[in-house]
Amino acid sequence: MDVIGRAYYNTFRYDGVYPYEPESPDNVDYQREKRAGVEVRSEWSPVSYERLITGVEFVRHLQNDYYSSTSEEVFSNESHPYHDFSAFVQNEYQFSSKAMLTAGLRQSWYSLGWKALVPRTALVYLPGRKSAIKLLYGQAYRTPTVLEAYYWYPEQAKANPDLTPERL
Repeated sequence: MDVIGRAYYNTFRYDGVYPYEPESPDNVDYQREKRAGVEVRSEWSPVSYERLITGVEFVRHLQNDYYSSTSEEVFSNESHPYHDFSAFVQNEYQFSSKAMLTAGLRQSWYSLGWKALVPRTALVYLPGRKSAIKLLYGQAYRTPTVLEAYYWYPEQAKANPDLTPERL
C-alpha cells in the first residue's frame, strides 16, 4: 500500500480598465482568488491485476472577490470565500494483458450548500501494440465563479446568485 499526500496554495489576480464610451468614466474591474488545499490518497494492490485508490481532499477558498466600478458608481463588490470537501474511490481491474476496467466515484460537499456525486468508468482494450479502444463514461461538474454569479452592469449583465454547479 502506498499513501500519498500533497498540500498546495494557489492565487489568481486579474485587473482590468475598460473605456466604454469617450465621455464616460472608465470601468475598473478586479478579481482576487486565494485557495489552499490538502489531499491524502492511498493506493492498494491486493493482487497484481487489481488496484484500489481511495482518498480525501479539502480546499479552503480563502479569498474569492470581485469588484467592478466607475469613478461614479460601484456595480459589484462581492466577497464569497467558501470551502469544499471531497472523498473518492476508484478500482482498476486488469482482465488480461489487453483489457482493463476502471470504475470510480467522487462525492463533494460545498459550504455554499452544493453537493455533487460524480461517477467515472472506463473499459480499455489494446488490440495491438500501437492502438487502444476505449469506452468511457463519466460526469464532470464545475462550480460557478464569483464573476458568473454576482457580476452585474447596467443594461449589459445581470447577477444570478442562484447558479448551481454545471454538470456534463
